[in-house]
Amino acid sequence: MTYTGAFVIPVGKYHNTKHLYFGVERNGEVSAFGGKRDRHESIHKCAIRELHEESHDVFAKGKTIKKMLNDQGKYHVNKIDMHNTSVTYFVPLKIKGNPMADFQKANSKKGLKHYQKEMTEVIAIKADDVITLVNSTQQGQMTIQGHKVRPLLEGVLRRAVQQNFL
Repeated sequence: MTYTGAFVIPVGKYHNTKHLYFGVERNGEVSAFGGKRDRHESIHKCAIRELHEESHDVFAKGKTIKKMLNDQGKYHVNKIDMHNTSVTYFVPLKIKGNPMADFQKANSKKGLKHYQKEMTEVIAIKADDVITLVNSTQQGQMTIQGHKVRPLLEGVLRRAVQQNFL
C-alpha cells in the first residue's frame, strides 16, 4: 500500500483523564499532526517527521514514536486507514507537564521555519467528549473548542469511535 500521507493523534492522561491532542492550524481548523509523505520516505518516517515539525516535540522525541510505530501491538498503537490514501496513528503517550503551554512557548521562538508554524496552538479534548461529539453531530458539523474540525480528521474520529479505539 502506498500512502500519500500520515498523521498522529497523541493520546494520554492529562489531569488523570484520557485526552486526545490536536493542533489548530493557521486557518483555525482542528487537525491531527501530519501531512504529505516526502518522496522515498516511509509512512512511519512521515508520521514521525510531521509530528516533530508541527508539535515541536512537546509530546515525545522521534525515537520514542519510531519505537512505538515499529511495534504497534506492544504499545497499543491503533491505526486508521482512510480510503487507502493516508494513515492516522493513535499513539498512547505519557504526557508530562502541560503540552499546550509547552507548545506556545516553543512556537513563539524566533527563526522557526514555515512548516514549524503550521499549527498555532495545541488543544486537548477528553476521549469521552470525542465519543459524545461523534455521536451527537452530523457529518460536516463537528467543532472542538469552537474550531471547525477538518473533514479528514472528522472521518478518522468517526471511525475510531466505531472501532472502539477510544
